[in-house]
Amino acid sequence: MKVFFSLLLLNFTLSCVHIPNIFKNPWPSKHQIRDIVFWPLNSLSFRLSEIKDKKAFVIVLREYGKDKSCSISEKYGNRLKLMEEEYSKKDVQFIYLYVGQTNPHEMAKADLRKFGFKGPYVVDLKQKIMNILSAQTTGEVFILTPNRQVIYKGPLNTSPKKTSTDKNHYVKEISDDLLKGRKIKSKKLSAPGCIITRPTLTEKIVYWKDVAPIIKNNCTVCHNPKGTGPMDFVRYEDIAGRGSMFEYVIKNDLMPPSYVADNLELEFEGSLEMKEKAMLLKWAKTGFQKKRSFQDKALWVKKKPRKWKPDYVIHLPEKVVLPKEGFLYRRFLIDPKFKEDKWIKYIEFQMKPKLVHHAKLFIMKPGFKEKQKMPFYKYYVSEIGFLRRSNKGKEVSEKIPAQHKLYIQIHYEAQGREMIDDYSHIKIEFYKKTPSYQMTRLKAQVKDGTLIPPNASNYHIKKTIPVKKALNSVQGIYTHMHLRGKRVSLFLIDPQGNRKRIFGLDPWSVLFEQSYRLKKTIHIPENSTLEYHWWYDNSSDNISNPNPNKEVLFGTHKIEEAEMGAINLYYVTPTTPHR
Repeated sequence: MKVFFSLLLLNFTLSCVHIPNIFKNPWPSKHQIRDIVFWPLNSLSFRLSEIKDKKAFVIVLREYGKDKSCSISEKYGNRLKLMEEEYSKKDVQFIYLYVGQTNPHEMAKADLRKFGFKGPYVVDLKQKIMNILSAQTTGEVFILTPNRQVIYKGPLNTSPKKTSTDKNHYVKEISDDLLKGRKIKSKKLSAPGCIITRPTLTEKIVYWKDVAPIIKNNCTVCHNPKGTGPMDFVRYEDIAGRGSMFEYVIKNDLMPPSYVADNLELEFEGSLEMKEKAMLLKWAKTGFQKKRSFQDKALWVKKKPRKWKPDYVIHLPEKVVLPKEGFLYRRFLIDPKFKEDKWIKYIEFQMKPKLVHHAKLFIMKPGFKEKQKMPFYKYYVSEIGFLRRSNKGKEVSEKIPAQHKLYIQIHYEAQGREMIDDYSHIKIEFYKKTPSYQMTRLKAQVKDGTLIPPNASNYHIKKTIPVKKALNSVQGIYTHMHLRGKRVSLFLIDPQGNRKRIFGLDPWSVLFEQSYRLKKTIHIPENSTLEYHWWYDNSSDNISNPNPNKEVLFGTHKIEEAEMGAINLYYVTPTTPHR
């Protein structure tokens, strides 16, 4: 976690206003923006640094809707389409950025349908990209060089009424200069359009009322004495003492570390709402003020353990000795010798804080033996770990079939000195009767034996799975990769051919591997197709890569390998009613 955190540190209703095209002071000759993730409606996610075959990027701000008082985007629509058709042949990449705040996804899709843009079309739901570009109006266009230097910010041309062949067609002029290798002086112009409204905070900020709840709900999840964060945010002083760093990571969207696609509605995914981010940054500018108050409480309080009596406890069959440095994987095969099916009501992994990175419990078929060489997933039934939840007030569980075995995998992190784990155990409580619903998973994985070439920085693997029978209640998604993992995406293609992203994560990091629980269940119709995408980085840019000059095989056991890539969908199916 410390390594990843250090790497991160290295690495806002619209009102209509027409602004005249007055030249302002030019930007510095080297105004470079940081690399960012784009999540398009109509294509796969990407970063500008990954596009190696383009001579320029043109980023166009868009807004679309019934409000004709702010229709600059519609006036420019057809002209942009023609310009894209012309310049895409000259290796210029157009990217469209929807910045409207009213029904953004619906309006963005309508805009895309009407004008038929071919370039990536992105809904900037949380204003991350427009903030990086310092965008001001909905009529702005940005031109970037291949190394992300912004050389133009301004209107498409002098007036939306003029044609694409006008003399003062700024975007075409600068694009031509760039393509022909002419000397270019950066320009920053005002553009007609609607002012982009960011969250404004006129009220006085009170630490315990406005700031503390945000930190408690978004930061202390990891940054607590029992969490994976490198520092603890338990009290006010813990944050104020690291004020400069706290402000930096919030401003640059580095923390909280949420890299899930913006259109996904999850129960918890860590990112800040725009108003929350504005609140924290305004608080930082006040010098992290905090007045004494009797309501000032700790940001994190240790939860009281749940009072319950387990029906079955799994203890490790032997002590585990951890090395001083690095990490260690240990696996144990347990035969509970259950003579009848067992339905899990509650499960608790009890491990030493910060010693265990993660633990998994697999249900395996009776013939599985720990040390014999055989395909692991030939005997795999399911993996326990996705938290049980109710389904319309009815019980949901996961089954351990009779005579099946339990296979434990524990990932240890070294603590700088030799340590012994003789504590880790797993407690399970079972239902007395068969519950109403069973938690099931649909698993897609990269085929064992697949090769990643040496020094491949963005190796892409795609897999499609037909869904013949409808999945009526998808409740969560889990992804897994290993040292070379870079990002993942999952698309649903319905029987009519409509394509929709239902999950995306960029960047991938094993440090934040978890199950993502959905706010609303997803229905996947019968005769649909699920399209899975994995990307891997086997280059020297990957700080976790042990050897970029070596081709990598996919497998399930060796840490040095790429490790099995998987995306799992958790959904519920009825069981035999017990009433």
